Amino acid sequence: MVMSVVERGGKVRLEIADAREKDLYRELAHTFLGRNLRPDTERLVTDEHQAYQGFADADTRHETVNHARKEWARGDVHTNSIESIWSLLQGSIVGSYHKVSFKHLDAYLDELKWRFNNRKNPFLFREALRKLLHSKTSLTNS
Repeated sequence: MVMSVVERGGKVRLEIADAREKDLYRELAHTFLGRNLRPDTERLVTDEHQAYQGFADADTRHETVNHARKEWARGDVHTNSIESIWSLLQGSIVGSYHKVSFKHLDAYLDELKWRFNNRKNPFLFREALRKLLHSKTSLTNS
């Protein structure tokens, strides 16, 4: 199972979790959210999946949209940000990777995370080129 959280207008965090039993979903989801949400998080927006229930506290309210009832948005309560992440991953699989193996899933997720988190970086090309120019390669010793 791949878990993710994204701050609206901010960065995404992706993680693989070993969830062979449905009973573990809630425990894994709460642990993941606890690790990846800032303590001052005011609002968590999810779909209606039961794994997210009970995460809210005095400082963090939990709002949901009910996809099972064809509810995709209610004002600014929506999961569009995270849905776009999954759409990017699906597009990468179909367009570039063609298939994904579990062995390399971390690498695919790292690339997706890097691309998404750098989507607004106006100096992305320059920084990538600089890293390439300063990296050690096997051609250096040839």
